[in-house]
Amino acid sequence: MNNKILNKGKLPVILFIIVFLNYLPLFMNNINTTNSVAVTVKQMGIVFAVECILLALFIFKNTKITKETKRNIILLSIVTIITLIIQVKNLFEGNFQIMDLANIVCITLNIAMLFICALSIIKVKQKSIYLFYVGIILIGILACVVNLIMYSKSMLTVFGIKEEARVVGIKSFFAHRNQFACFLYFSIASTIILFLKAHKRKPKIVLSIIFLFFLFNLITTASRTGLLCTGIFLTLFFITTNKIHKKTKIILVLLAILIAISCWGMIKLRFPNLEEKIVKVFKNVFIREKSLKNFTGRSNFWNIAFQTISKKPESMLFGIGRFAGIELLKANDYEVTQFHSFYVEALVAGGIMELIYFIYIYITVLRKVLKSNLRTKYKRFYISLYASFAIYCSFESLSRFSIGCVDTMCLIFVITIPLLHANSKLNVKRWKKVGEINK
Repeated sequence: MNNKILNKGKLPVILFIIVFLNYLPLFMNNINTTNSVAVTVKQMGIVFAVECILLALFIFKNTKITKETKRNIILLSIVTIITLIIQVKNLFEGNFQIMDLANIVCITLNIAMLFICALSIIKVKQKSIYLFYVGIILIGILACVVNLIMYSKSMLTVFGIKEEARVVGIKSFFAHRNQFACFLYFSIASTIILFLKAHKRKPKIVLSIIFLFFLFNLITTASRTGLLCTGIFLTLFFITTNKIHKKTKIILVLLAILIAISCWGMIKLRFPNLEEKIVKVFKNVFIREKSLKNFTGRSNFWNIAFQTISKKPESMLFGIGRFAGIELLKANDYEVTQFHSFYVEALVAGGIMELIYFIYIYITVLRKVLKSNLRTKYKRFYISLYASFAIYCSFESLSRFSIGCVDTMCLIFVITIPLLHANSKLNVKRWKKVGEINK
């Protein structure tokens, strides 16, 4: 077997560089302003071109073609050809969007580079994989420090200390708070997996402090989806982890409930004004009952999507195109650029075909992780991550396999890195079989 493939330790570092490059325009645009400035198409295009060059240098020349590789190339080709045919149809009907064509090309390249190549026989050292998680934590710390410097007053507002509780726009150097919350979700997951790896007490203490720092910043974003899905991830991980004995888990849960009841009782009896303020903050900032009725407008976007694609069978099966969908939102007087749901986005862009294909990719990655020789604690980590991420995708347009900081982050964090981690501990018989294919 090719030793270069077995020792491709630089690849996770390259993936981290790609993540950093995708967030760099956001940092440059937002670091000196409290306004929300998004990344331009030109900036995304330049970063994606650099990404393609880096991945071509570090992946393609050392990737061997296996039966599984061929099968996935065929699947990708079929999906790409059908979506291109739909765009030709749109052209004749006057609904063509040039950005849809560019989007299809980007999606195809991303899946080829970040899924199919990683799915092949690339094998890297686990040490370099953990370096990727360290890098994510470092960016997360930087973002949180910027958050404290630029938004300390707003952060106090979240807790109702400075003024009446309201939803604030804490974003660090991100375009908006939901984007910041999404990155903190991945940052928290990175601290958890490094905590699992750590054997000494000192690194565990440091990681625990960083975890609490991230959690505090996540709370101050007031992002309900970010908080909900991070909470689901941490709950699932706590329930499934074998690092804590079952009896200890029960004791910890009961102790937490007891402390919570005691603290609330003390506040209610001795500090009634504080109780009123806490309830007010919780309702106005974190619950926001009025917006819950339509999921902050999401249900309106979803209705537009379903009504459009259900009109024609071919639209339901193969979609109309992502940017054609955005034009529909604009036609209905919604100035948004997404449907705020990965599943709805996939249906609009490529129909049931594309949605099933994308889900197939995620299932393939999870299956590889579960079949690998990774230790049980890591498998449970990825199961918790995938379950919470699937819920996250229901309310945010995450991992559309396209370009941009969030899509790239999701692709690498939830697809490429888990695949590389699984490959680093593949069953020996599996590697012998792959070696025979490569002869």
